[in-house]
Amino acid sequence: MAPLAGVAALAGVPLRMRPEGDIEAIGALCKMAGCPDKAAEFLTKKKSTGQYFSVAEISEELTAARVMESERSMITSHVNRTRARLVRFRKSKPKPPATPARIAAKRLRILRRKRYHQLTKERAYALMLEEHPEVYGAFVAQHNAKA
Repeated sequence: MAPLAGVAALAGVPLRMRPEGDIEAIGALCKMAGCPDKAAEFLTKKKSTGQYFSVAEISEELTAARVMESERSMITSHVNRTRARLVRFRKSKPKPPATPARIAAKRLRILRRKRYHQLTKERAYALMLEEHPEVYGAFVAQHNAKA
């Protein structure tokens, strides 16, 4: 047996073969990763100590390669860019002057959103005018000034 081992080492044939289950697992991993041609490379690949790489190590290497490939071809979202442009536009746009009518409309929106969200628009107007009669007076004055 000793002379055969020396001949095998000289010929470059590995003394210890991989188990059949490992060979099938490596082939399946390469096939799932989309590179079945790399199976032969992984089956013969050895560490610096002369041991074969384990199935788990090969799986990690294939996973890392897939992650790098997907990051390289990653699609950037246009939604986030559009949203950022909209925010910049809103910040750059000057705000209109606070007229009594605008104040009343804003208060109405707040009332409907907070406490009176289940009310009709007319009822919300009535409640707002009951709570803030000065707003109604300013609105009427502004409306009469336009006429």
